[in-house]
Amino acid sequence: MPKVLIDPGHGPGNVNKGPTGYFEHVGMWILSKHLQAALIRCGISAALTRMEDAYPGTTARGAMAKGYDCFISQHSNAGAVSARGCEVYYSALRPNDKKWAAEIAIQSAQLMGNPNRGALTKGSAASPGQDYYGVIRAAAAAGCPHIFLVESGFHSNPQDEAWIKSSENLKKLAEAQAAILCQMLGVKYVAEVVKTAHWGEPLIRQMMDDKVIGSGHDPDDVVTWAELAAVIKNIKTG
Repeated sequence: MPKVLIDPGHGPGNVNKGPTGYFEHVGMWILSKHLQAALIRCGISAALTRMEDAYPGTTARGAMAKGYDCFISQHSNAGAVSARGCEVYYSALRPNDKKWAAEIAIQSAQLMGNPNRGALTKGSAASPGQDYYGVIRAAAAAGCPHIFLVESGFHSNPQDEAWIKSSENLKKLAEAQAAILCQMLGVKYVAEVVKTAHWGEPLIRQMMDDKVIGSGHDPDDVVTWAELAAVIKNIKTG
């Protein structure tokens, strides 16, 4: 079973926030939980680098990737108010990840309706040949085969912030990421089955409230003649 480690960027106390109440550490926690659920549904073992109330350092987070097949760090970006878009960083030591980083960037930008800023690497000026981001650097040192740092929009931009403030939007983003990671890891993506409300449910609830029938009835259950007779009796004596 493939193993994915999801890193919800930053943590409580981090000041990265948008103009109308969005906090990066909160939004990325929600996104990460959605991704974890989607991957588990697809048969992938998925864990998080932190609890909701924790704030481990970047090196510690990356080091946790030892033994995992993929490490993905979730972030939202900041810059000029006009700046928008999605970009995905991959390790300079993992050039084959460019394809998958590019696909995550493409799908994210399409969902969010903002510019695709592409698949990128960022080198360390202090240590040429090494990655700039400590979390990527540590995950590479831990031997993780696939490493990504995703910037899903700019929380400093009102349009991007409004989009990522929605848990439902973040769930869509997580499902898109899950589909790509499944493809990369050779696992079939299994879409979530959303059960719609049955038209008969309000009638069933009303009949239970009126004590015409007992609890535990599904609208599509088969009713026997004996059960029907009991219902008719309850109506007559009710």
